[in-house]
Parts: sequence; structure tokens; C-alpha cells
Amino acid sequence: TDKAVDSGIPVVTFNTDAPKSRRICFVGQDSLTAGRVAGELMNEILGGEGEVLIITGFHKTLGQQQRLQGFKEQIQKYSPGVDIIGVYENHNKPEKAYEISQRVLRSCPELAGIYVPAGGAFGAGQAVKDVGKDGVVKIICFDLFKETIQLVREGIVQTSIQQDPFFQGYESIRILYKHLLINHPPEEYVFTNLTIACRGNIEVLARQYTKNLRVLDSHLLEKLSYSERSKSLGASGRPQ
Repeated sequence: TDKAVDSGIPVVTFNTDAPKSRRICFVGQDSLTAGRVAGELMNEILGGEGEVLIITGFHKTLGQQQRLQGFKEQIQKYSPGVDIIGVYENHNKPEKAYEISQRVLRSCPELAGIYVPAGGAFGAGQAVKDVGKDGVVKIICFDLFKETIQLVREGIVQTSIQQDPFFQGYESIRILYKHLLINHPPEEYVFTNLTIACRGNIEVLARQYTKNLRVLDSHLLEKLSYSERSKSLGASGRPQ
């Protein structure tokens, strides 16, 4: 990041921050607050008591660290009856989340909840489903993928906290554009809205998810089409 800045290139980070760098702005989720919200939701869903398993992606990833920290802080402060029985890494892989969940479900039959502040939550959901504890073991996770949408519909995932990746990409480019064009100084942090997906609103969010994918696909096709036209014209600007 700083090498780019040293070369005169302004840098905006998104999704995962590099706060010690000289980037001009971060666009993304307030992960600490998101973790606290997840802790509050878990407490409410479990009725204030129960054993909870945490499956994170990488302990060294800042955003996941903050989601974990916020969750633990909220549980320790307001939920004395909720017991965190372990924190495991799945390297954002659903198959690893599945393996961890299966193992803990067998060894801890009283498991009440699973918190996944990283990728691969649908692996945990599938594990819960396969042992017949869907709706019994509550799952809180992040992001919206087609697999997550289906698990929310089925009641296997109770809530998924969204971080609006479409806005993150769009706003990062807009900030850089304004910075380069009119030297507009951005705010250091631009946080996305915390949208909580559940059965009550999943169809609305699923439609928005599909719409965003279509927009991205159309931009990609347009870019590929432009690239092909450029190749066919060649350096002279005339058809080859």
C-alpha cells in the first residue's frame, strides 16, 4: 500500500483495512460494531443461555479479529449465561467449517449456537442440517451468498449480517475519482450499513443480491466487448 503512495498513487482500502498504512480512506463494515450486534442477536436468540461455538476464518485478519472481539465483549458484558466453548479457524472454507461443526456437535450435544464471523458459514449450516439439529442449533453469520440465502429460508441460519460489498466497490472508486479530479479530501472511514438478513426480509435482500449480480455481469460483458473491439481495431484505430 505505502509503495503505491510513495509512487504518487492514492490508495483506498475496502472490506479489510490497513489502518497503519497511508491509505486515504477505508470503505467497509464497522466490524467491531458488527461483532457486538452479532453478540446481542445471539443472546436474544438463545434466551440468554447456552453453549456457543465460534468458527472464524483467520485469526490474523483484522476485520475478523474485530468481529470476534465485539462478539466476545458483548457476550461477556451482557450474557453471563452464554458460554463460548471454543474458537476455531476454517480458513474461509465451507468444508473446514463443516468438519469443525460436525466434530463439536458430536462432542458437545448441548451446543446451542454457532457464530461464523468469516466465510464458509454454509458448511456449518450443512453440518447442523445433517445431524438433524436445524432450528435447534442457532447460526449467526455474515454476508449473503446463494447458499446463505437458502439456509436463511430454511431456518438453518437465523441471521446473516450484511456489509454491502456492492457499495464498497462503488464508493471506493467514487472517492478516488473525486480525489483525483477535484482534490476532494475523503473522510478517513466510510462505514456501510449493518443490514440483518432473516426470514422476514430474505426475499427482498435476495432480489437485491440478484440485481447486483446482473449489474456486475453487464459491466464485465461491456468491458470484454470493449477489449475485443480494441484488439480488432489495432493501433491504427481501423479494422485489421
